[in-house]
Amino acid sequence: MNINQHTKKQLSEVPLHEFVGDLDLRWERMNGLVDNILSRYRNPKILDTALGSGHDSIFLIKKKHNVVSNEIDNYSIKVSVKKAEEAGVKLIIRNAFWEKMDKSEEYAPGEFDFVFSLGNSFPNYLLDVVAREKALKNFWMILKPGGTLLFDSRNFDYILNNAREILIDPENNFRYLYFTTYLNKAIKAFPVSISSDKVRFRWVNIQDGAYAELDLWPSKIANVTDLIRHTLGDVQFDIYYDYFKEKPEHFDFVQYVLKKPT
Repeated sequence: MNINQHTKKQLSEVPLHEFVGDLDLRWERMNGLVDNILSRYRNPKILDTALGSGHDSIFLIKKKHNVVSNEIDNYSIKVSVKKAEEAGVKLIIRNAFWEKMDKSEEYAPGEFDFVFSLGNSFPNYLLDVVAREKALKNFWMILKPGGTLLFDSRNFDYILNNAREILIDPENNFRYLYFTTYLNKAIKAFPVSISSDKVRFRWVNIQDGAYAELDLWPSKIANVTDLIRHTLGDVQFDIYYDYFKEKPEHFDFVQYVLKKPT
């Protein structure tokens, strides 16, 4: 299906539930990474910094974890609350911009054992370097000593290094394994414009052509490493590739796991 054949809809007109799939499979493919992190703590307090449609928070709450969720988009909150009701659980939702958490009465220093941002949200939603640094400082601030921060990002090294070939035919030339995402193959995700400071992604419902687009900061591994070092100093962190330590020939996402010193 050619991009020009897509039904053109504004992002706000496309229900978020159209862009979800098999969450259980996605968590299974996390290779036990989150479970291993949570096993380090007794009754850990968890923050999902990017609630979105609610899937990750709901999944963890159903596993009896103590979860707080952050979201600033009212439509996302509406969708996630409905999904939580259907799942028979209750969300605890806070509303703070990441870069303003230190000014928010809702957040306190050293509050959480585990802070995570999955689904290509941080740092990619923040196109401004100052905002990225401030958000990361705030995530670190609300972590307890010995706490863990986890976030992931797309394989932007691949995207930037192969931009010319991808953009000839994004839907077919963009290599995507669907390994860690909760999107299923009824949804296609691919970049439609690529530059060194911004990549526009499109998510398309194959059945009806409805799509959503979002501009993202293209966080190459070296750039994220620089962000961590410049913002937090010499902290311990590990890098995973689709939740495996060994770097494969191709991968969809990169995970960063940071341990706060005790």
